[in-house]
Amino acid sequence: MNSISMYDANDFVENVTIENVKYKLHFGWNGSFWSMDIRDSEGTNILNNIVLVPNFPLLLQYQRHIDIKGQILAIRNDDIQTIGRDDFTSGKATLI
Repeated sequence: MNSISMYDANDFVENVTIENVKYKLHFGWNGSFWSMDIRDSEGTNILNNIVLVPNFPLLLQYQRHIDIKGQILAIRNDDIQTIGRDDFTSGKATLI
């Protein structure tokens, strides 16, 4: 299990490796929630507008249609069912 770093910015791209394949994850804060786009290493879109909800396998509904091994989760260790703008940088939420 690897943590994915999140920046204190409303819009950014993070380079990650999942199961030995490189991807670009584009994160955006829309004022109410975080969303994520997944791109291949060349920047071609694979999935768009995945809402980061806590404690749910974010790729589950797409895995039979895409060739991404592994899973991405936004983890919260409390009962709050949303992820706020600063929750990743404050440590309230972690992306793995």
